[in-house]
Amino acid sequence: MNQLTIALSNETYRRLAQKAFASQKSTEQLVTEHLEVFFGLQLKTDQQALQEAQDFVAPWAGNLFHFNKPYLDEIQSIWRVPLAVQRRDAPPVEVGVLEIDAQTGKVITRYDEVKAIIQNFQALFGMEPFPKEKQARLSELLDKGNRGPLTAEGRQELDLLIQEAEAQATENLMRLNSSRAKP
Repeated sequence: MNQLTIALSNETYRRLAQKAFASQKSTEQLVTEHLEVFFGLQLKTDQQALQEAQDFVAPWAGNLFHFNKPYLDEIQSIWRVPLAVQRRDAPPVEVGVLEIDAQTGKVITRYDEVKAIIQNFQALFGMEPFPKEKQARLSELLDKGNRGPLTAEGRQELDLLIQEAEAQATENLMRLNSSRAKP
């Protein structure tokens, strides 16, 4: 964090000190808060950035990730929150970084970057993604089934693909469970 020294008239400083005392803050804290509001920073602390990252990740990854200490790029007004995963008997491994706009408080990490974080996580634990061709066909059959009944062959193919997807997910969970550190 940078420091700034400014000269204030006695009257300005007296008023500032009165307002700070009334709000039970130091004069420095009051000035800092007013400047942050003026420049529009929503996320002022690493704890706020960390909470935003946790809120973003929780719906799609639960508590699979550990969050390393966020750091602020003051020039770009971006908080960067490193994401790491813990393996059994090994130190945490960083798999990516979430970027959060300090002015709006919104995650600005692009979709392809989030996808890369997930792929890094999967690779670290030896998890296999469901093949894209099969996922596309599964989606196609589900969509057809939503529009009307499937043929017997279509229903049979759908059932088989669902079984394969569930088996793949089960294998991945078993790999994850055997690799993760016990709490």
